[in-house]
Amino acid sequence: MAQLDSPIESTTTLTSRLAAEGRAVETVFTAAADALFAGREDLVRLVATIQAYRTGLSRLSTDELIASSTAMTEQIATVEASFAEECRAIATMEQALRATKSPFSSLRQRVQTLQVFTSTVRVVEMEVGFDEGHSFSQQIKDQSTRSMEGLEELGRLARRIREQTAEISARQTAFTDTGGRSLSAMRGQLDAMVARIAPGVKKALEDGARTEDAARQASDRLGGAISALQVGDSFRQRIEHAGAALALLPDATEHRAAHAFLRHLVATQMTAAATALRRDIDRAADTMATVSAGTADLVAWSGELLESSEIAELLGTLQDVSGAGLARLYSAQAERRLLETQLRTLRDALGDIQKVTREQLEVDGLMRMGSYNVTLRSQSSRGKGTTMTYVAKQIGELTDQCLAARQDVMRHLDVVRRTIADNFHTSAGRVSGRLDSIADGMSGLGDMLRLWRDLHASLSDLRTAGPEAVAEFDRCAKQMRAQLATAQRLEDMADRLRIDPSVPQAFPADDPTAREIAAQIRALYSVPEEREIHDRLCAPGSSGAALPARAPAEGIAGGAPAEPGGAPAEEAEFEWF
Repeated sequence: MAQLDSPIESTTTLTSRLAAEGRAVETVFTAAADALFAGREDLVRLVATIQAYRTGLSRLSTDELIASSTAMTEQIATVEASFAEECRAIATMEQALRATKSPFSSLRQRVQTLQVFTSTVRVVEMEVGFDEGHSFSQQIKDQSTRSMEGLEELGRLARRIREQTAEISARQTAFTDTGGRSLSAMRGQLDAMVARIAPGVKKALEDGARTEDAARQASDRLGGAISALQVGDSFRQRIEHAGAALALLPDATEHRAAHAFLRHLVATQMTAAATALRRDIDRAADTMATVSAGTADLVAWSGELLESSEIAELLGTLQDVSGAGLARLYSAQAERRLLETQLRTLRDALGDIQKVTREQLEVDGLMRMGSYNVTLRSQSSRGKGTTMTYVAKQIGELTDQCLAARQDVMRHLDVVRRTIADNFHTSAGRVSGRLDSIADGMSGLGDMLRLWRDLHASLSDLRTAGPEAVAEFDRCAKQMRAQLATAQRLEDMADRLRIDPSVPQAFPADDPTAREIAAQIRALYSVPEEREIHDRLCAPGSSGAALPARAPAEGIAGGAPAEPGGAPAEEAEFEWF
């Protein structure tokens, strides 16, 4: 027990010890708060990730996904049908191009005959003396030369068209054999997965909801624990206030009653601070234990969600199908672009051949008109005009045969032109559009896969960091409980501070020094319970009865729940800082 003859030494020592105890408690509570803040930040990120994942699952679980998958399979089926139509169209084009060989051959023969017959016409002209200057024979020669040149151009263009059509046919056949089968396989996989999607996603939503609830509860507990840990700073303030109050004590010899009462007042505040600390330590440690247990449960549930959820297998399969499907679709789109380029080239070649054919038809018309003119003039001539009439007739027949052959060629080429216009011109954009739609559907599945990967990464991080956090929470809880010894030491110091604990110390209200210093001490307080104790002990007419000198070692057995800093529940709304 402290003696009156050594107040300075005892209060100075107590002040130093009080400061050390306050710093120790604050350090422990600060470390625990740091651990909780770090854990809460991780949980906030995890909750956000789970929410995004569940939102994605909600979209995936609706009829829209099934409709999307069904639409994709229908689009694939339509693309397959379009491929089949195009293959049939290409076969028609190839058949039409093969059919041009015979009229081309006939046309070549007729043009060659015309070229040979030109010399005969010239001989006849010389023998009969018909049309000196050989204008008819020269006209036939010039026109037949033009016809042969046009024929060579037609042949070149026809070969070009046949080669391009053969390339298109080979490309289309190869794509149908590879890309078409791939799309068919993808359609079958999607059809098979549609039946599994709804139940798989439903279970994944339930698992995700449970994990999200656990994460939210753990986050809420962390928030509560962080609030509970604010008592560390509150306790430090109360200790500082007690030390500052000791420095204000008046001289024990000159102000004996005031000195004794104020020591009693400070001792009572220290005892109350120790009681509040014990209570707050119990509550904070229990909260930390609850947080630790909740985090451990969350880690366990996260592991279950990672390992046992059917959605993992389902999305993994979707990932395989989507990845391979998109690769096939991109290949198909590239093939379509090449095909459309070849079709444009083919259409250009058809335009060229039509232009040449029109020019040749004009040549045939000129030769036919020339033969008519010669026939008319021969009929009006005497003597050998009959021979010239025969020659003109033969040229007219050859010209008619050339014209018929050209028209036959044009008829077959027109089949190719119409086939391209009727089938490829409309189907090219349609097929490309459907391939784009399928790719968009696959990209939507890819978005869901990215959400799953984000969640998987977050849960994996939790499984790694979670046990470390649990261990840290447990360590903090043990350190808090170790601070119960601080409460015990504080109570011991309070006992030594009292001059005579068995004698109630009444407030000397008539002592101006006691009143002045009591007012100065009250101005130090920042915790409501400090003011309550002070006002009760310093009330006029107070007997000086204090709070119990000691609380039970294991904390207060009953009473209303207190808020951080030892305040009663009814003062919960009070600002501590």
